[in-house]
Amino acid sequence: MKKNISIFHFQKDTGIMEIQQTGIVNLDTIHLHYQEIMAVKTLPNHLKILIDCSKAQFDMDINEIGKIAGYLKHAVSVCAQLSEAIVVNQPYETAVTTLYSDTHSGLPNYQFQVFSTREAAIGWLKSV
Repeated sequence: MKKNISIFHFQKDTGIMEIQQTGIVNLDTIHLHYQEIMAVKTLPNHLKILIDCSKAQFDMDINEIGKIAGYLKHAVSVCAQLSEAIVVNQPYETAVTTLYSDTHSGLPNYQFQVFSTREAAIGWLKSV
């Protein structure tokens, strides 16, 4: 099994927090992601996150995607606006992230988009 590695870097010039995710991504990985967001004490009013999963593999049952909504609700409570762009390039990962995008429709201060390139994701985050 591949080890899960997350590398965080805040780009001061764009105001985007970039996360490079490699290895296996599962529900625990996603839960930890949102816990880490909530632990940051100096978040900008509008937190913009680029999650690059182009070198990661998802290991989760599609039926578990609804659980992520609970993690997300807690995370969005710590900032006025949260926008996340995720980069994926494999069919299963694209399907999972697309299904996930349907789980947050009731959260007015959350935006989520799926992209196949970093450039497109960054462009969207700069525009929101």
